[in-house]
Amino acid sequence: MTYFKNEMKNISFENESQIKKEAFANLYCKYPEYLGKLFFISYLLRNGDILIQLEGYNTNAVIDRKGNFKLGFTYLIHNCCLNGLYLCSNHHQQYGFINQGYEVVIPFMYDHADPFDKSGKARVRKSGRYFYINETGKDLGLPIFEKKARQMIDIFLNI
Repeated sequence: MTYFKNEMKNISFENESQIKKEAFANLYCKYPEYLGKLFFISYLLRNGDILIQLEGYNTNAVIDRKGNFKLGFTYLIHNCCLNGLYLCSNHHQQYGFINQGYEVVIPFMYDHADPFDKSGKARVRKSGRYFYINETGKDLGLPIFEKKARQMIDIFLNI
């Protein structure tokens, strides 16, 4: 979750705190069933929405300042990538990416995924195979040095 520090707006702590108080007050008015539940994580996102997680939940939700849910407790959002996509996992521990409108853009089909790097590639694992994908999910394979390293590991492990 530390990656969200890069996602936060450039605002003062006082403003962030006030925005969160307003959002939570509105949330509790609209959804009284959340009163008394402990929100143990909240981050202000670049678009002004707030990422929240309830104690005991393995997923996040996103609310706006008016307390409306923009995304229910559907995914566990791990971080925001440099390209604006959020790396998430679902209830089946499969990884995928959603955009800032909280729509799935790369399906949840990977056993593991890393965030996108500056070059627009993310390393993923599916069925034991590591490879890179681009921002559309296209398989880019592995760079030659990683292929050789993987071959050496396979040789070593098969001895």
